[in-house]
Amino acid sequence: MATYKAPKTISRRTELRKDAATTAFVRIQDFFDEYKRLITYSGIGAVALAVVIVSYAFVQRTRAAQANEQLGGILLYYEQGDYRTALDGAIDLLGLADIVDQYGSTRPGSMARFYAADAAFRLGEYDQAFEWFKGFRGKDDMLGASALAGQAAVYEMREDYGEAGAYYERAARAHENALRSPEYLMKAARAYRKQGAFDKAEAVLLAVLTDYPDAEEATNIDFYLSYVRAKLK
Repeated sequence: MATYKAPKTISRRTELRKDAATTAFVRIQDFFDEYKRLITYSGIGAVALAVVIVSYAFVQRTRAAQANEQLGGILLYYEQGDYRTALDGAIDLLGLADIVDQYGSTRPGSMARFYAADAAFRLGEYDQAFEWFKGFRGKDDMLGASALAGQAAVYEMREDYGEAGAYYERAARAHENALRSPEYLMKAARAYRKQGAFDKAEAVLLAVLTDYPDAEEATNIDFYLSYVRAKLK
């Protein structure tokens, strides 16, 4: 048996909302009737675009899973210090270089780029290391700062001390860290001293003293400051 429900009192506000909704519906209907063909074509385009986006996302997830599996295996060689095998690969594993080539657009592929750069640097392959460090698209995090420091180290190996100092400074500021940042700033000061830019070296040393007074690097700041200030006279 159906249950009888007493009619609800409809307030003036509710009536106005219904009127507004009805008006909006009529306007939408009129718009649709007028531009039906255009909307139909646009709808087809939107559906096609949605299919492309979903398909791309699926493919990227699949590729990322494959890259992650390969990266997890080959990093064992990297961690053991076998950088040649880590770069070139083992019998059943892609090397870091191939993971970058095949999966570079995925997150694991981006991580592989960083480790490949570091491995190449340790093997003395500085030009290749620089390209990988430069291509690493990390966020403003520790790895992103390390990639900048890696580029700085290559500039220093090339005796381009001005660029080395600038990149070490960028690394120090990219991810503020009580351990790494003063270390990078001290390396920047060293590069500027080698360049003969003693004013820049002084500024960086003072930044260590001001921003990281408790860091181990700050303990010998007076010695380095005295040196660069003597050079400035």
